[in-house]
Amino acid sequence: MYQLTDAFIPNWTDDDAFRAPAAVDTICPHCGLSIIFELEPWSRSTDDQSAASQAACPSCSRKVSFFAANVGSGDGARHSFFMHPAPDFLRQPLEGISEIPEFDESLQRAYAATVNIFNSREWTGTAVVCRRTMEDIAKSILPADQQKLSLALQIEALPRRRDLSRPILQLSEALKRSGSLGAYFDLEKIPNEHTASLIMNLLDYLIEYLFILPERIQRLHSEVRSLAE
Repeated sequence: MYQLTDAFIPNWTDDDAFRAPAAVDTICPHCGLSIIFELEPWSRSTDDQSAASQAACPSCSRKVSFFAANVGSGDGARHSFFMHPAPDFLRQPLEGISEIPEFDESLQRAYAATVNIFNSREWTGTAVVCRRTMEDIAKSILPADQQKLSLALQIEALPRRRDLSRPILQLSEALKRSGSLGAYFDLEKIPNEHTASLIMNLLDYLIEYLFILPERIQRLHSEVRSLAE
C-alpha cells in the first residue's frame, strides 16, 4: 500500500468521531494522471481500529481503495492513511516529513506538488517546481536580506544560519549523559530489546550522516560537474 501524508489531503471530514480525508490529491495508480479523489463515507472495522473508503478516478473511472489505521487510538492520535493499489511507478514522499515542525504547511504543499509533478512524468515542470521548493526551504531559514540571492548562494549561506554539526554533537551528548545509552556501550548495564534497538538506530543514523549522505552528495556533485564537460 502507498502511505499518504497530510500534504496530499486537501480536505478533511470528521467521520464517525475520527478525522479522515474527504479528498486526496495524488496520482491515479491505474492511469497515472494527477487526480483529486472525492472519497466515499468511511466505514469502520468491527474492532474499531481501522476504517476504509474508496473513490473512482474521474479520468479512467477505476476504483481506488483508501484505509486508515489507528482509528481507535483516542483524541489527538496520529492516524495513518494509505491508498491501494500501490503503483510501482510512483515516487514515495519522505516518511515523517509532515511531523517536522519547521517543515510547515506551505513547505509541505510545495513538496507534495513537487512529488506529484515528478510522478506525472513532467520532467521540465519537476525541475521548475523543485527549484522553487528548494528556494522556499532556504527562504524559511535565511534572513530577509539574503532571500533574494541566487539559489546557489542561498544554499551556501545556510550553514551560517543552521548549525549542521548539531546532530553529531547531540549524539555525543546522548552517550555522555548518565543513565543513557552511553552506559550500555561501557557494558555497565545489560541492554534489553528496546535499548538494543536504540543502539542500532544510533549506529544507522551515524552511518547515514557520516557516510551515506556525504557519498550521495559527492556522487550528485560529480554528476552535475560532468554535465558541464
